[in-house]
Amino acid sequence: MLSLMPMIKIFQDKYLIKCADIFFDVYKNEPFNYFWLEYNSIVDYFADMLKTPKFKGFVFLKKNVIVGCCFGVVSDYFKIKKYRIAEIFVDRNFQSKGIGTNMLMEIQKYFVLNGVDVIEITTDKNSKAFEFYKKNEYAVLQNNINMVKLLKH
Repeated sequence: MLSLMPMIKIFQDKYLIKCADIFFDVYKNEPFNYFWLEYNSIVDYFADMLKTPKFKGFVFLKKNVIVGCCFGVVSDYFKIKKYRIAEIFVDRNFQSKGIGTNMLMEIQKYFVLNGVDVIEITTDKNSKAFEFYKKNEYAVLQNNINMVKLLKH
């Protein structure tokens, strides 16, 4: 049996396709069922993210196999340095085994050592992810709300 503790590595371009494979599998299946998702769009999305200034990504390995990925951007917000998670996901075969929690812990350790003050993420209040982040001590900011405007084409 594999240990629960994944090994963290800084993201490299060579991991892009495997991360896209995992992301595609996770979001094409339960509970998301994003049938509209196209594999090539995911690869393009990840490739674009890698070009973002101050991009920081991680992969999590078990016996040299990628089981989870996290992508985000570090930014300076006045005197606060923050890491904004854009995507974090775990291979469906490894979900509900503590991998996600260990991933968050390893990311936190990395950023504590690298002077980041805050990690933030946006999620759907009605998803399992919301409860997962609460369990891992992420707080809902009472005075903040995400707002979007859908544009008509």
